[in-house]
Amino acid sequence: MLFENDKPNIIKIINSKISLLQLPAIARLSPFIIGLLLFMRCILATSYNSIYLFIMYILVVVSNCIAKRFIFKPIYDLYYGKYKTNTIPILGIGSRPYNGDDTNDTNDTNDTTFGMPSCHSQVAWFITTYIICKLFYEKLVILIVLFALCILLILLAFYISYSRVYIEKCHTIQQVIIGGILGIIAGLIIFFVEYNLIVL
Repeated sequence: MLFENDKPNIIKIINSKISLLQLPAIARLSPFIIGLLLFMRCILATSYNSIYLFIMYILVVVSNCIAKRFIFKPIYDLYYGKYKTNTIPILGIGSRPYNGDDTNDTNDTNDTTFGMPSCHSQVAWFITTYIICKLFYEKLVILIVLFALCILLILLAFYISYSRVYIEKCHTIQQVIIGGILGIIAGLIIFFVEYNLIVL
């Protein structure tokens, strides 16, 4: 009977401490975790495929930095110079939202780093797209398991994107969507190159 009286308190504690949508550490560390897993795959199961995928992961991360610095930032600077506003129609703002958590783990609530496109979203959707294409192409599992894995991967990528906007507040919706689109394109291209142009 004592345990029955404690149930509401235990539930309140659990709900206040642990929430499925309040696990930002997973989302924040996702590019590092994915990179580490791909690197470990290169070490433990060395193959042309594992090395290729790790190199492509590095290229996706580097391409995000290049896109931020040499494509999107100059576009936003030109737009600001002409129209005196840092908000481009459809694309929104290029800098990170005011009062969001920054990705540099400092206590500065006004992060001035450029946020377009989201690297976390790009990496998450790249690896999701690549794995889904590989699962469908190689037909390693039965159809129902295949669809379950695809849904799980999509939900994980969606959670990472969601957390960057609504939990950590370090990106806008547009930055996450553009990162996701670039990630999907990268995943498709990398899969296509691997299976059509390179014999691994």
